[in-house]
Amino acid sequence: KEYKATLLSKQKSSHRWLRLYAIKIEKNQYVITGGAIKLTEEMKDADSTLDELQKLERCRNYLQDQGIYDLSTFNELILEE
Repeated sequence: KEYKATLLSKQKSSHRWLRLYAIKIEKNQYVITGGAIKLTEEMKDADSTLDELQKLERCRNYLQDQGIYDLSTFNELILEE
């Protein structure tokens, strides 16, 4: 859980038992990295959500390595591929 605005912050939805995990690019702009059924309070406490946490980290690291920090640079990356 991140409570302050940070570059490429990790986000999750908060709708009961279903969780979607994403990287926030800009306001209302997200890259969805995966999802899971919530069975534990902390992501690190279950294998399925631990996998999602690792995917979040890999995706965030990749975006940072590619110089992605806003919607414009994200769109440039998409258009290159």
